[in-house]
This record gives sequence, C-alpha cells and structure tokens, in this order.
Amino acid sequence: MLGQGETDLALGHDAVRTRLAGFQKRWGVDGYRLVRVLPQPESRAVGVRPDESILVLDLTYLHAPLFPGIQQVLKRVVLPSGNDGYTDAARQAGLVVIRRDMAMPIHKK
Repeated sequence: MLGQGETDLALGHDAVRTRLAGFQKRWGVDGYRLVRVLPQPESRAVGVRPDESILVLDLTYLHAPLFPGIQQVLKRVVLPSGNDGYTDAARQAGLVVIRRDMAMPIHKK
C-alpha cells in the first residue's frame, strides 16, 4: 500500500503515521476518524442503561485517488451531504471516503 516493501513493523507504522499526517497537511482533514457508537456516553448521563456487552465503533478513513485526474472528477461529481463536516471536507478535497462499522463483544471480569 505504501510502496516501501518494508518488512519491519516499526518502519511500516512510521510510514502509516507519515501518510496520515500528510492528509492534514495537504487537504486539511485527518486521514481517519474513529467514533464510538455504543455504548453511548450520553445515555449514562440520563440514567438509561445501554447494552454494555457490545462495543460498536464507526471507522471512517480516506483514500487519495492514484490515477491522475480522478481527484478533480470526484470534486465535481460527489456532492457533500451537509450533515457530516468531516466527510464533506474530504469529498470537497476529492478524496474517497470509506466507512466501516465494527462490533465486538466486551469481556468483563
């Protein structure tokens, strides 16, 4: 993915960090966003007991198109939704927005 061909994990982690930092520098938006969906922190404040046995995360990460001209096409074709500033900023920059929801059980002792 990064084109380095390295096998040392530390070098790979550094390359990923550098690439993600480049998103902020180049397009003014972070390369990823991780949001906890469940259990909801607000529900604890109002006394509602959510199902705390499952953790649900919403991961959004960005991809810069590799082929010349695709980024300019995406800027013109993909319209911002207006309800999510992070994805709207990414779309206006011509980046591909990839979302993934993850659910996993929480093990308590």
